[in-house]
Amino acid sequence: MATQHITFLTGYLNALIDNRSINKKFSLVFEGSKSTVAALPRSVKDCVPTSTVWVMNPERRRLIRKSFLEFFVILFRIIKMKAGDALIVTCALPPTVIMLEFANYLIRKRDVSLVLHGELEGLCKEERESIKRIGYWAQLWAKLRPVRSRISLIVLDEFIKDRLYALDNKKFSAKTVSVIPQPILAFQDDREAPSDEAHTVCFIGYRVQHKGFSTFRELAKRHAELQFVAIGGGLVENVITGETKKLDGQQEYMAAISNCVAALFPYESGYSCSLSGAAVDALSAGVQVVAFNQPFFLNLEKVLGRDVVTVVQDRSEMSGWLSKAGGLAKTKQLAERRLAGILQSKYSTESVGTAFEQLLADNRHEVEG
Repeated sequence: MATQHITFLTGYLNALIDNRSINKKFSLVFEGSKSTVAALPRSVKDCVPTSTVWVMNPERRRLIRKSFLEFFVILFRIIKMKAGDALIVTCALPPTVIMLEFANYLIRKRDVSLVLHGELEGLCKEERESIKRIGYWAQLWAKLRPVRSRISLIVLDEFIKDRLYALDNKKFSAKTVSVIPQPILAFQDDREAPSDEAHTVCFIGYRVQHKGFSTFRELAKRHAELQFVAIGGGLVENVITGETKKLDGQQEYMAAISNCVAALFPYESGYSCSLSGAAVDALSAGVQVVAFNQPFFLNLEKVLGRDVVTVVQDRSEMSGWLSKAGGLAKTKQLAERRLAGILQSKYSTESVGTAFEQLLADNRHEVEG
């Protein structure tokens, strides 16, 4: 899976490593693709033994083949589980999950948990998805999931759990769905931001239509007093001049984000049942997030406050915010103040570790019961 979800995985592993109660009861082991293991920070690999599993390139559109490979890899781990073991699957395709639901219903292993990600967006759509899309299989899984499923589910925030509960309060009950937020880790950057980047705003990630890159480009034309850059795909690009700079690895990627005064997320749809990894990266860098009113960003604003995440209704209101922020320079003090609030919230590694501790205790109670 290359470096996809690497920030998420690092956060979860740090939360598990730092929790003393979990470490007294369990020996942590991480298994992933060769490239994922290689991308983990040395600080994590020094604390957690790692091994590799077979995967297919996530960029190749081989949904069925990848699903069967995932299924057999995960099923093998389930079969190998001994009394007292716990298995947390951090990513699986919906067809894989369908097969696992029924396989584990027969095997009867209870201490198996699955983290749900962006595939849940398919459940938030009223129309039926095409069979070629992940959403179709997510909808099918929700329909076929046994009411007495032996696989517990992990979602990344309360608003996602609420959406699942509204969908089916028997299949997605408080007993079967746990909330373990993605930890937001503070990016450590000892450099002073260059003066010419003190008024830079950025767009992070893929430039797809529903993420509103065209809106970002229009705002760049309106606000000549600010510099607008797109960060992603290993590059930083000035969207007005077309000038690009190559980024060498995760550290330079995060440093590029940290140079910005704000990160804009004019997302037109989505993120009703999922999180934006790009927004998490911006928060990790202490950057102000300004976004359209999708559920994920509304939830962040509620938890972290408008000084950290500001939700606006449309392009006009985002433009108004930029006009007021035109003279605002990003300083380390501002970034540190935002990060201090984040590290006191439910997105801290300590809080996430406590949530894991509760999940493992609840699952163990189910086994003993």
